[in-house]
Amino acid sequence: MSNTRECIHQQASIYKKLSDELLCEEIIESEHRQLMSRKELLAVEIGAKQTDVIALEAQSKKEYNNVRMLRHFSLKSAAATLSGRKKEVAAKEEGKYHLAFENEQRAKRELEAKQSEYAEILKAENTYSSQRAHFHHIRDQLNILLDEVNSQSIHPHCIH
Repeated sequence: MSNTRECIHQQASIYKKLSDELLCEEIIESEHRQLMSRKELLAVEIGAKQTDVIALEAQSKKEYNNVRMLRHFSLKSAAATLSGRKKEVAAKEEGKYHLAFENEQRAKRELEAKQSEYAEILKAENTYSSQRAHFHHIRDQLNILLDEVNSQSIHPHCIH
């Protein structure tokens, strides 16, 4: 029986070290679940933002074409010239184009930020996979250690 106590005492520091490392596992798993939730949400947000960008690009192009048509000879340009409101109409059309272009650029920046965050999450996923493998390895070591201690109580020689 004293051999068993000696064996347990000799293995105690290793057991404590392995147990302490496993204490972090729950925190890491919780962080991983939160990250995966964020990843799913980002995937939806990216899809929606891509749709917005396409619509805003089309709006910006439409407004640009309106400005271009007003500057060049067209029915709209002629009507504005005849009514004496060409400068007013041109300023209004250019304002609409600038607003549409700014909205398009803002949406593209937001999309890029979301895509960048998504890429960072993918990198973090690899880290979590490595951490999971590490915890699995620690658990295996802990089980081997416990098996050694338990076998000592059956066979009175301590395994180092």
